[in-house]
Amino acid sequence: LLDRPIFVGLPEAKEQGLEQILEAVYTTGETFTANERVVLLPRNGVVETVYINFSYQAVREGDGRISGILAVAIGVTEQVKSRNAIELSEKRFRGVLEAIAQMTWTNTPTGEITFFSHRWYDYTGLSFEETKEWGWMNCVHPDDLPRTIEVYTAGLKAGTVMELENRYLRADGVYRWHLNRALPVRNDRGEIELWVG
Repeated sequence: LLDRPIFVGLPEAKEQGLEQILEAVYTTGETFTANERVVLLPRNGVVETVYINFSYQAVREGDGRISGILAVAIGVTEQVKSRNAIELSEKRFRGVLEAIAQMTWTNTPTGEITFFSHRWYDYTGLSFEETKEWGWMNCVHPDDLPRTIEVYTAGLKAGTVMELENRYLRADGVYRWHLNRALPVRNDRGEIELWVG
């Protein structure tokens, strides 16, 4: 690439809109930045799809004239692929929780609810905003609330399966009995990453 025009050295980049971006920066002097931009690049004789964070910034002489462009690019392909894999896994996991006939939820190791299946919302008539974190306690029958909190917090602390029967308020104003079970999900180091109930 040395001593060659960029799009002679990397002709594949010319067809991907990068030439127009460079020309705009060179003409206007306005910096251009992009995150996780998809670029097709030849590597070892094969064209690969890569993701890059990059910026083009005009280089100015003392008189203000633009004499070149400083290009900085960082490959982030592995980070993007890892994040996409995690997002797909999360989507599948939530799909399984939605497919179960019972009400399901997840919470953090410290107890804040992060997900309810749609059956919870159908049953209670409440929104996620109304029941997230610790808001779900408003649905527990007042007589059952102290025991519910006791079992829930003890289970969080001990990291053991939680099981409890209590009453939840239905959207029509009637309380009904439920069996609650929550299990800790641990990482490779044995640390609890989340609870599934």
